[in-house]
Amino acid sequence: MIIKTIQVNTYKGKLFDNLLDFLKKEDPDIIFAQEVTVGPVGLWEKDKSADQFEIIKKELKLNGVYDGYMKFKPYPDASFGNAVFSKYKIIQSKVIALKEFRPLEENEFEGPDAITIRPYISRHLLDTVLKLNGVQIHAICVHGAWTAPPTDIDENLRQADIIASHIKSLGDYPFIIGGDMNMPPGSQVINKLDAVANNLMVNI
Repeated sequence: MIIKTIQVNTYKGKLFDNLLDFLKKEDPDIIFAQEVTVGPVGLWEKDKSADQFEIIKKELKLNGVYDGYMKFKPYPDASFGNAVFSKYKIIQSKVIALKEFRPLEENEFEGPDAITIRPYISRHLLDTVLKLNGVQIHAICVHGAWTAPPTDIDENLRQADIIASHIKSLGDYPFIIGGDMNMPPGSQVINKLDAVANNLMVNI
């Protein structure tokens, strides 16, 4: 069986029209997406309050699960998070908290305070179970802690340990993990994940 997947950080919808055109053209079986926004924290000029998750799901006619784990104090109904979209039936989903944090002030998300607080803001792992022709497969979406420049620190290493532990807990069940780890190949964070999975960025 050949499965076409796309991993994409949507950048809060900054180029949302282009993203939709790209996804429609590529017609993937599974999409792993980070920085999907709902409410007035998006960057789509056409509608910054759009529910980007529902739009992608509707436009591409896909099944989907969204985990809007990051909240914002000025906008209680807004969220930012991970999503998995699939042509296949999603029979189960589970969220694992990598880091929990209070709702963010607006300047902590994009303003001058962001660089100091971003390594410690909320992060989740979203694990969905898909059914493909009678076979169950885990489709896992994750967004790692952000540092500038990318640096191995105690926090992102701790989160990488949680991700690796979850992958190992799956036993013999097949899985695909798509994520923006905010770290380069060769970093300790990536090495921890490479130890429990086949990294298709380097091993085709």
